[in-house]
Amino acid sequence: MSGHWTSLANTQIIIPDPDRADSRFLWYQLNDEKRWPRSGTGQPFIKPSDVKGHKVSLPPLEEQRRIAAILDRVSSLSSRLASAVQLEDEFNASLFDKLIGDPAVNSKGFPRVRLAEMCVSTDDIKCGPFGTQLKQHEFRSTGVPLWGIKHVNRRFEIPTSEFLEEDTATRLSAYSLEPGDIVMTRKGTVGNCSLYPDRLPSGVMHSDLLRIRLDTTRCLPGFAAYQLHHSTEVKSQIDLISGGAIMAGINVGRLKEVAIVVPDLDIQKEFEFLASRGSWLVWQKNQAMIRRSRELLQSLSDGLFLGSQSG
Repeated sequence: MSGHWTSLANTQIIIPDPDRADSRFLWYQLNDEKRWPRSGTGQPFIKPSDVKGHKVSLPPLEEQRRIAAILDRVSSLSSRLASAVQLEDEFNASLFDKLIGDPAVNSKGFPRVRLAEMCVSTDDIKCGPFGTQLKQHEFRSTGVPLWGIKHVNRRFEIPTSEFLEEDTATRLSAYSLEPGDIVMTRKGTVGNCSLYPDRLPSGVMHSDLLRIRLDTTRCLPGFAAYQLHHSTEVKSQIDLISGGAIMAGINVGRLKEVAIVVPDLDIQKEFEFLASRGSWLVWQKNQAMIRRSRELLQSLSDGLFLGSQSG
């Protein structure tokens, strides 16, 4: 790869030779993290030597520009999908306000309950395995899925490329993810939440995630996940427990003390039903765009950068 690179703190800057590489085309290739080797287990990183030695596909310049233009259109579709997600969030916020109200005010006098009190076991709220428990050399290309921060941030709509053998997953069963679990980011985008979907098989979480497994006879996970992710009152509690001198992070013991408002199950069920209905209507409206976007992304990922490579 022609050009030169420099670094600023943890950032590496690559300046391509404009006579050989289109910057947008190059950016799309370099932005595909599956193609990068990663060092470290706790906070993975890419070494400068890996950047220097990384190989990219370089078809003729006009072809690069054509491919980059296609990828720009795919990116535009993804932005429109993000707008659909925002519309869904606005619908659910209105619904929550109507049924529950502002948790900070709690004008309807619902009980305020600690997360630890809504779990069957003390281990139902748990942090993912640390680096000493799960090594990168144990990662596989198939098997039991291993999930991280980016998957929670995208509501598990993007697939993982990391898997574990059955024996390894069994050894790490205390860190399992099952459908209905609430999964929270412990670092990075601290406090983001998503439900682990019914459509996915049992998985294992990375060290930067937290799992909250509720007693569904007391609190429904969809209702709790919404409140944990969107309530400004809960966010204030998360902010108080996630301070760090270098990098923010959530302590499991303190997370157990976070409290949410918990109305009767009938109200929770009504919220979950109406929220799921609203979600279905939003995605139905955009299903053609969603399908086209996924088809393009898959075909582009599989095909455009698989030609002969040059250094």
